[in-house]
Amino acid sequence: MKNLSFYIKKLAAGSLAMSIEKATQNMVGLVLLPIFAIFLSPEDFGILSMFALVATFLGLLYNPGTVSAAVRLYFDTTNEERRREIFASVFVFFLLLPIPFTIGFWFFGNTLFDAVFSEFSFMPYGFLGVLLAFFSQPKRIWAEYMIVKYKVVQLAITTFIPFILGSAVSLVCIVWLGMGVDGRITGMFVAPLALFAVAVVTMHRYAGGRVHFNTMMEVVRFGLPLVGAIWAYTLLQYTGSYLLERYMGLAEVGIYNIAYRLAGIPLFITLGFRQMWNPVFYENMQNGNHAIISRLMSLFILMFTLLCGVTILFAKEAVLLLFDERYTDAIPVIGWVVPGIFFLGLLPLSNAFLGYAKRFGLTSRIALAATAVNIVLCILLIPRMGVPGAAFALLVSYAVYFFGGIVFCYRDFAQVANFKALAMTLLLFAPAIAITAYTPNTSTSALEITAKSVLLIAWVAALFKARYVTVSEVKKMVQSTIDRLKNGKAPKPHEE
Repeated sequence: MKNLSFYIKKLAAGSLAMSIEKATQNMVGLVLLPIFAIFLSPEDFGILSMFALVATFLGLLYNPGTVSAAVRLYFDTTNEERRREIFASVFVFFLLLPIPFTIGFWFFGNTLFDAVFSEFSFMPYGFLGVLLAFFSQPKRIWAEYMIVKYKVVQLAITTFIPFILGSAVSLVCIVWLGMGVDGRITGMFVAPLALFAVAVVTMHRYAGGRVHFNTMMEVVRFGLPLVGAIWAYTLLQYTGSYLLERYMGLAEVGIYNIAYRLAGIPLFITLGFRQMWNPVFYENMQNGNHAIISRLMSLFILMFTLLCGVTILFAKEAVLLLFDERYTDAIPVIGWVVPGIFFLGLLPLSNAFLGYAKRFGLTSRIALAATAVNIVLCILLIPRMGVPGAAFALLVSYAVYFFGGIVFCYRDFAQVANFKALAMTLLLFAPAIAITAYTPNTSTSALEITAKSVLLIAWVAALFKARYVTVSEVKKMVQSTIDRLKNGKAPKPHEE
C-alpha cells in the first residue's frame, strides 16, 4: 500500500519537472521568435496563427471534456480492468472521431474556408491544420495516463525532447533551407507525430483491445458539462486573431500574434503560483487565516504588476533590438495586451473564491459571458481601430472574466482583499501606457529610457515606503514558492 512518503516524492518530482519543462518550452519559443522574424513576414506569422487556430478549434471539437472525464472515472474505481477499459475506449474515441471530419474537410474544405476566412485558404495550410489536429489528439489521453500512473517526470522528458527536435527542424528549414513559413509548419509536425507513435504503442501495451462502446459514450456524456469553460477560454485567445483576418488581413494577424507573445512573458511566474495557490487558499480560508491570504494575494499582485509594468515600458526597446521595422506596429499594441494578460494572470485568484464557494458551474458561465463580450467588442472595434481594437477587446474581456468571479463571491473576497494593491497597479500601468502612447514607435533615446526607469524605481520605492510590501515578505514569498516546488505540496492539476 502506497504511503504518504510515496505521494510526496511523486508530487515533488512531477510538479518540478512539469514546471521546468513548460517554462523551458516557453523560453525556447521566445528565443527563437526574433530569429524566425528575420526570415518570416507579418503575413507568415498570420498564416501560422490561422494554422494554429484551425488545429486548436478541431482539437476542442474532438475533445468534449473527455480527457478530464476519463481521469475522474478512472479514480472512481479500484478495478484495474475497468480502468484499462476506460483508457482504451477513450483512446480509440480520439483515434476514430477525427476521421470523418478529416474526410469531410478533404471534400468540402475549400468551400468552407472561402466562407469562413478572408485570406487564409484551405490548401495547403488549412488542410495541414486539419492533419495536425488529427495527430494531436491521442497524445492527450496518453499524457493523462502518464500522470495517473505517476510517471510525470517521464512525461515531461518525453514531451520536451520532440519539442526541441521540432524547434531545431524549424530552425534548419527556415534559416538554412529557406523554406519560410513551410519550414516552420514542418517543424510543428515533429512533436505531434512522435508523440502520436509513443501514445499508440504505450496505450496498446497498457489497455490492449479493451474497447467498449458503452464505456466510450459514458465518458463522453460525463465530460460534456465541461465544454462551456473549455471553449470559452480558448475562444478568448483566438477570437481577435480570427476577426482580424476576417476584417483586416493576415499581416495584421501576424502583428497581433507577435504582440501577444511578447506581452505574455510575465505569465511565466504564474506557472508555479497556479500549482500552489488553491491548496494554500483553501487551507487558510477553512482555518480563518484571512490575514495570510491577504498578504499573499497582495504580494503576488504587486510582483505581477511589476513584471507587467516592465513589459509595457520596455517592450519597444525589445522590439527595436530584436525585430526589424516590419514589426514596429506591434509596439503600441503590446501596451494594451499586457493589462489583459495581467487579468489573465489573476484568474487563479478569482477562480479560487468560486471554487471555495463550490460554484464551479458559475465559472463556465462567467467565461462564456467574457467570450461574448470579446466577440462583440472585436466586431465593433476591429473595423475602426484595427489591431489595437482586438487588443482592447481582449483587455476588457479578461477584466470581465476576473471581476465576474469577484462580484459573485464578493463577501469572501472583501474579507481578505487588499484593494490598495490593485490601486498600486493602476498607478504604474496608467503612466506606463501613456509613455508608450506618446513616444515614437520607430526609435528610442537615453532620455526616454531614463524616464521609464525613474517611473519604475519610484513605483517600487513607493511600495516599500508605504509598507505595502516589505523586503522580508518578498524573500519569504520567493522562498515559499521554491520550497513548495521542492516538497511537492501542491499537486499538478490535470489540464484539459
